[in-house]
Amino acid sequence: MNSLRVEPHSVQMEGSERFLSLWKVWIDEEVFTDSAEPFEASATRLVLCQCDCCGCCGTPNVAVRRLGEVIVWIAAPEYFGFVFQEHEYRSFSVRDYEAALSGKSSDLPELSPAEVVRIFQRQTIPTWTSATYRLPDCSTDPHGQVLLQAINRAGRDNFAGLMAHVSAESIATIRIGLEEPSDAETVLELGRVATGRAAVRFHQNPALPFWISSDGLSGELDRYLAAHRSGPTAD
Repeated sequence: MNSLRVEPHSVQMEGSERFLSLWKVWIDEEVFTDSAEPFEASATRLVLCQCDCCGCCGTPNVAVRRLGEVIVWIAAPEYFGFVFQEHEYRSFSVRDYEAALSGKSSDLPELSPAEVVRIFQRQTIPTWTSATYRLPDCSTDPHGQVLLQAINRAGRDNFAGLMAHVSAESIATIRIGLEEPSDAETVLELGRVATGRAAVRFHQNPALPFWISSDGLSGELDRYLAAHRSGPTAD
């Protein structure tokens, strides 16, 4: 997840002697914007680029959602491409977010299924043919290609019934190497949610701050797990 830091500062309005109170915002210790309108931890829309001419025509182009102990910033639907592209997001732990903003976020709306779909469907999942090794070793899926095939197949129905989950019982964490040296490993975790449904969490390439399941995906994962009767960490 990302880190957040804010710092107030004043900017002289263009062509005026008046000063505008704005925030400089750091994400992962890099300046994300220096013209954010101050906001509270409970704010559902953020103006991250306020106008320094009039101080009032900035657009609330970032929507704030919560899922369990995770805060997610996403592009507001009517403002794709202004600060975030349609599929982009930033995620923060509730504890760190509330500490950075000295407030409570409990009233934030929950991340909706449609928003989960929008985030996930635009992530790039490596093709199975690009997989070159799998850790831990597994003789029946030595390269991780079988697992990536299963996930790629689940996308044929556009992940119908896709759901996000706060937590799951972890079964295995798997690292899959890719053929391009410049590509980071795909790191994912397989598990089961409280209902027993198989789920996956992507930690790297792509990365998501929550577990996901869908009708097709969970079926594919169940078949994969069944084919590796001691779990995909060993033969």
